[in-house]
Amino acid sequence: FDRSDCKKYGFHYLPLFIPEDSSPSNISNKNIDFCFVASCHYQRLSLAEELHKLSLLYGYSAEIRISAPSVFHFYYFRMLSFIRGYKVEIFSSALNHQNYLAVIARSKVVVDMISDPNQSGVSLRTFEALSKNCKLLTNNQNLKNESFFDHNIIAFYSTLPSKIDINSLLDKEESEFNGDQFEINRFVENLLY
Repeated sequence: FDRSDCKKYGFHYLPLFIPEDSSPSNISNKNIDFCFVASCHYQRLSLAEELHKLSLLYGYSAEIRISAPSVFHFYYFRMLSFIRGYKVEIFSSALNHQNYLAVIARSKVVVDMISDPNQSGVSLRTFEALSKNCKLLTNNQNLKNESFFDHNIIAFYSTLPSKIDINSLLDKEESEFNGDQFEINRFVENLLY
């Protein structure tokens, strides 16, 4: 799944597949400008706070949900958030998968953050978002090398996203992602043959 690892170990690169429960959503039902749903760590906490500020400052409708992986982390990140003066809410539990997919289905833009700068593959979130007819704002610059890359539906940020980054996607024409080649049956065929 990771281009660099495949090159290093002599494997054939094969990106992830679209999960079977990620059927396309109707573009007209999208009432959330952007969403960010993730487990909490330092970088994601900063990103969530920045997105929270942008939503308040510019009136974006946003669903920002970061959840702690344990009770200890929940209290740790809440204390850290308080010390830093952050206003974004940290949740003690993650959304269940169906609710998570429902948030994505109602979102125009999904914000993604890879936490490992050495990752060169496609995250599952990428395919979940694109298959739901969402645009993707990510820090994974390696997506430019993928066959499905389309600047109308994928944009990049470096450290933290800005109003310009979000608007660059919201203002672009609607473009649907054709994920036929990334369905699970095609993935299995490519894997086995």
